[in-house]
Amino acid sequence: ENSTKASSTQVKEQNEAVGELKLRVAELHGAQDRKMLELQAQIKGVEASQERELMGLQEKIKALKVEELRSKLEEVETSQEQTLANQAMFNKAVDQRQDEVSDQVESFSKKVDESIKQCLGDISDLQERYEKERSERMDSQAKQQGFEEQLGHLIQTTAELLNKIDEKPKA
Repeated sequence: ENSTKASSTQVKEQNEAVGELKLRVAELHGAQDRKMLELQAQIKGVEASQERELMGLQEKIKALKVEELRSKLEEVETSQEQTLANQAMFNKAVDQRQDEVSDQVESFSKKVDESIKQCLGDISDLQERYEKERSERMDSQAKQQGFEEQLGHLIQTTAELLNKIDEKPKA
């Protein structure tokens, strides 16, 4: 009975551990999704900022003289090239971070899968052990019942023999 309670407790603990692991995987997926949304928002913000900067520069260009226009145009092109280079670096960093997060999630998922397989194996082992112990208990109970029946017959036979001995006339 104690081993059955212990087996049941172990199964419950393992089920709770599996549940906790599943929650952790869901949290990691959620964190990855939130990070993706943050990065997309940052990209949109940078793009909007670049668009505003470009519009401002275009207005200034209209007001400049032809010579100044060429000079400012070169500055704008340089600035835009730098912005594009910065954007490319930022995009590369975002892609790299996304790859890292995906790798981490994949690795964690594999660990969770391995843990689940181990837990299921442990549960199967516990169930087999429980069935074996239950079968052994039932065999033991059947043997005990047979012994008790034999002992009862022996006592009854002994009592009958004693009665016969007591009833015999004394010579």
